[in-house]
Amino acid sequence: MTVLATRFAYPTHRRVHEKWRFCLVVAFAAFAIACWPDSLAHLRYDRSALADGELWRVFTAHLSHLNLTHLFLNLLGLFLICELLWGELPLRHGIALLGFSAAAISAALWWLHPGLIWYVGLSGVLHGLWAGCVVQGLWERPPGRDSSFRDRVVAPTAAYLGGLILLMIKLSMEFFYGPPASTAHLIGGSVVTASHLYGALAGLLYVSIWRIFGILRT
Repeated sequence: MTVLATRFAYPTHRRVHEKWRFCLVVAFAAFAIACWPDSLAHLRYDRSALADGELWRVFTAHLSHLNLTHLFLNLLGLFLICELLWGELPLRHGIALLGFSAAAISAALWWLHPGLIWYVGLSGVLHGLWAGCVVQGLWERPPGRDSSFRDRVVAPTAAYLGGLILLMIKLSMEFFYGPPASTAHLIGGSVVTASHLYGALAGLLYVSIWRIFGILRT
């Protein structure tokens, strides 16, 4: 029994370490960009620069921030999602989901918000990861063999369902009431709440396409 438990536990621990290493890489990249004085000018989502062919901004905009407070708030959100909700999403799909969300948000801002001149911040992409993690968690519960039904099914489902409900409440409040004024004051700029909605929709779309495509192939 001990050998069997070890065989099942090792991959799980390895996945936990991998996702945390990836989050730390994202955090380091965002912090390095924040330390570069000219980062906003060269890396932010900028409508005029994108029209001139600077397509890297589609992705680098989401690693750029207005100030250190803006950065730390987003990194706190990243670490909370990693710890509380990123359980059933494989690392390769987590990385792909973040890239897909970044591209989808930038595309949505380009086509649906022509008056938005520039944009930065990781929060939109984080909403994509948030949505993707909870949808995947509800879709595929942990299969633990030696745990009780409550620990294996009920508790994880409640956590992911709670995460989904909290996400829906947050998006609804932002849609009807806008962002808190204190947040704009802290980060030193306006909060583009539309990016949160587009990110969440991108996360939902990515996981749905991945899972449905997997079902069709079997």
